[in-house]
Amino acid sequence: MYRFILKELCTKKNKYAPIDKLKEALEKNDMQGACEIVQNVFEELPYDVYNHKKERHIEAFYHGVIHILFHYLGLYIQSEVHTSRGRADAVVFTNTHIFIFEFKIGKSTAAAMQQLVERKYAAKFRESGKEVALIAVNFDKEEQEMEDWEVANYK
Repeated sequence: MYRFILKELCTKKNKYAPIDKLKEALEKNDMQGACEIVQNVFEELPYDVYNHKKERHIEAFYHGVIHILFHYLGLYIQSEVHTSRGRADAVVFTNTHIFIFEFKIGKSTAAAMQQLVERKYAAKFRESGKEVALIAVNFDKEEQEMEDWEVANYK
C-alpha cells in the first residue's frame, strides 16, 4: 500500500508535496530539513501499523519505510550494505553525496554513530569523489516515531 501511495505522490509535480521537499532537502544537503520531513512521515502513520512485538521487526518496519521513501524519490538506495566489518543498514546515493544510515530502536543516535565509525562503513566509499555523510537514526518504539537523527561528515 505504501508503495502505491508514494508512487502517486511522486507522479504529481507539486513542489510542495512532502516527497518533493525531501528530495530538495537532500539535494541541498539540508539534513535538518530532511530529518523533519521523515519524522512527519512517521507521525502520519496510524498507530496500528506499529503492531510489532519483536524489536528486530520494529527496526525492519522503519527501515522498510525509509527504503521505500528514498526509492520513490528516484534516488539509488541499497539496504544491508556489506563491508569487511559488518553491514550498514542503508546507503543512499545522490549526484554529489553518499549517505550511510544506521538505525537503532530504543537506544541512541550515539550508539548508532559509534557503530558507523567503529565498523568503518564509509571506508569503501572513500574514493567515490563524493561527500560522504554518516547518519545515525534512533526510533522510539513506545512513542512510535523517529526520536533523533545525527549527522557527521566522513573525512
